Amino acid sequence: MSSATFDAPFHTKPGESLADTFNIPGMVLFVLGVVGLASTLTAAAYGFAGWTKLGALTTALLFLTSISLFLLEHERLRRLAARCAITESAKLNGDSGDAVLSMSDNREVGFDDQPHHALPHE
Repeated sequence: MSSATFDAPFHTKPGESLADTFNIPGMVLFVLGVVGLASTLTAAAYGFAGWTKLGALTTALLFLTSISLFLLEHERLRRLAARCAITESAKLNGDSGDAVLSMSDNREVGFDDQPHHALPHE
């Protein structure tokens, strides 16, 4: 997981995010959505209007839920990466409490959200 805001990704190896167990519910719901889509198309082909409507609603719900879970996991990893970047920045700068978070618009923002002078990057 990498972001334009931070230099180092949280998951440093390809496929490492797939091994993260927090993604499993989203993956399972997505696969169930694909199965629901296949079932809905089969019901529509055989002319079962009631089952087609129920299947379409269920499939849409499964897909939307799985996408929501993926987005929540992405946000969790982004925040974790930000926390790691802040901790690493504090270690490098020798700060004890007021770590600096580098923003993409070339200004520095601390925990109090007040602009600080940009530090030279090494």
